[in-house]
Amino acid sequence: LSATFYPIIDVKTPISFSQRIAWAIRSNADSLETTVNQWLENKQKKTDYYVIYNKYFKNLKRSASRSYSEFSSVSGDKLSPYDEQIKETAEKIGWDWRLLASLIYQESRFDPNASSWAGAQGLMQLVENTAAEFGAENLNDPRQSLTAGAAYINWLQNTMKEYIEDSVERQKFIL
Repeated sequence: LSATFYPIIDVKTPISFSQRIAWAIRSNADSLETTVNQWLENKQKKTDYYVIYNKYFKNLKRSASRSYSEFSSVSGDKLSPYDEQIKETAEKIGWDWRLLASLIYQESRFDPNASSWAGAQGLMQLVENTAAEFGAENLNDPRQSLTAGAAYINWLQNTMKEYIEDSVERQKFIL
C-alpha cells in the first residue's frame, strides 16, 4: 500500500509476516461490535467501497511502472528526456527545475505531441494564440514549447507582482 503513494520506498524485502488489519473493540462491547460489523457489511455492498479498495489494493501496477521507469529517481537519474532543456529554462524564470518538470509532467506527461480537448498542445500545453504571442510556431517542438511556456510564466510573474507581492505565493497562484 505504501508503495502506491511513496514510489521511492523499496518494499521488496518483507520486514514481518503478512498481517490482517482489525479494529480493537472492548470484549464486553457487544453492541459496538454488532454496529461496526453491520456498518462494514453495508459499506461492502456499496460502489464506494470497491472504488476505494481498487484504488489502494488493485491498482498497484500503475505505481510500480512509474517507479521503475527509466525516468524514476529509483531506477534512473533523469526525470524526463528534456531535463537539460528544462534546467536551462527554469533558470531563466527563476524556478527550481524540478518544479517546472513537474508542471510539464502534469500538463503533458513529457509528450511533445500531447494535445488537449481545449486545443492546448505540446509539452507546456499552450494554445496557439498564447504560443504565437510568446514566439512559438511549432508547439510539438519541445524547445519552442519550453521557450514559449517559460516566457508565458515570466509574463504571469511580472503581471501578478503588483497583486501578489510574495514571490512564493505568486508562484503558487501561477501553478
